[in-house]
Amino acid sequence: MRQQSQRPTKRAKKQPRLAVKWSDFVNPTSRFWIEALFPDGRLSRSHFAFFWIVGNLLIGVGYYVAAFVVYNEVQMPFFLVGMVLGFGMFILGLWFSIVAGIRRLHDLNITGWYLLLAFVPLVNLWVILRLLFDLGKADADVD
Repeated sequence: MRQQSQRPTKRAKKQPRLAVKWSDFVNPTSRFWIEALFPDGRLSRSHFAFFWIVGNLLIGVGYYVAAFVVYNEVQMPFFLVGMVLGFGMFILGLWFSIVAGIRRLHDLNITGWYLLLAFVPLVNLWVILRLLFDLGKADADVD
């Protein structure tokens, strides 16, 4: 009898892991919440852009909710709920943006205090462009 040669089976290609999975939003110990809430560590350009956009969206939606409640003269219980919700979203978005900036500066081997320059007019444009486009340092070691 003739033996059939065994062909190597094709292996399925590994799917690249997405930066943030949908299940990461639910799990409180997931990488998403750790990167979003704690300023320790480093953050790549793409992750910084993601967290910066999320933070700015939260700020905008929080401002819109608060302005909607005030402008439309909503009755008292809904007024308080709307203001607390809007203010909470604003603060959470601001925190996301600040933490993302600090972690991105750590990736550039710069201290997080450098982010205070983002509050100086015209200098803030240079800071944001540097955070978005400057390559990270492989030997970053800043706390």
